[in-house]
Amino acid sequence: MGTLLVSVHEPISGHTDSKYMTIDLVQIRALRVAVAVADQGSFAAAGRHLNLPRAAISRIVGQFEERSGTRVFRRNTRKVVATEAGEVLIDAARRALVEIDAALEPTEMGDADLSGQVRMSVSHAFGRYFVLPSIGYFREQHPGVQIETLLQDRLDDMIEEDIDFTIRLGPLPESDLIVRRLGAICSSLFAAPSFLRALETPVGANTLDRVPAVGFRIPGTGRVMTWPVQVDGCNFHSIVPRSVVSSDSIEAVLDLAKEGHGVALLPRYLAGTDVASERLEPVIPDQISVLTDVHICFRERRFMPRRVRILIDHLASEITRDLRAFL
Repeated sequence: MGTLLVSVHEPISGHTDSKYMTIDLVQIRALRVAVAVADQGSFAAAGRHLNLPRAAISRIVGQFEERSGTRVFRRNTRKVVATEAGEVLIDAARRALVEIDAALEPTEMGDADLSGQVRMSVSHAFGRYFVLPSIGYFREQHPGVQIETLLQDRLDDMIEEDIDFTIRLGPLPESDLIVRRLGAICSSLFAAPSFLRALETPVGANTLDRVPAVGFRIPGTGRVMTWPVQVDGCNFHSIVPRSVVSSDSIEAVLDLAKEGHGVALLPRYLAGTDVASERLEPVIPDQISVLTDVHICFRERRFMPRRVRILIDHLASEITRDLRAFL
């Protein structure tokens, strides 16, 4: 079996003495399978994505774990989830595969000569916090690529709007898009200190449905997002907040909460600065914590322009890493 010499930014499988390592083609296939399982959430889905039988996916993952000496995935009857050590390894594998694909793909020009337009969409707050800061490095490496970023909180029609890829939050509707999971946003309840001091009764899990709230209306449906709350340390219950004001912009919800209008469910990344400056306080953080999946979606990869694929791989690696800081 052939081998490749690949540069990586993190060691894989105990290689710590150099940024270069030799990977044979069996290992490359194992890396692709591991990444696909992490993205798709199950062996069966990864098999469909890679056009391989489920049994082959299971065998390759088992061999990969044995060879790396790392338990990469936790398995149950419904889902396959990466372990903490597995997430680190898979993140390094993604970056290695970017360089491998670049080395294997025939092209008349190098990456430095990439040119043309890439059009992507992402929700407003998430895009400003996670996506826009990651574009700078890419543009330094590929100045010939023009990037158009649509910051919008509604679901878009990728074909009608000629969008190359989109980053979506939450459950995805049925479609023929190729989906790659990047991680999850963690949200909790927050309120202004002045609002909490003015309440006659302290906020608790059993009183949340009676407390004035700032509601978030889900774009596209207009429905106010419910709050899953753990009561008495047992099961989670969905509470419909008593919204005195609401918005379909999460940034507007943040502003309204800071002004003292009520309790709000907010992403931790968005509320962090205001918590540090004491403009917001966490509310029963041990009883409510909501995880919202983040996916990057595109129509196809086989005929995808090289500039689009390289930007997708770059953003996926950066966002996956940054999301872990807020879990």
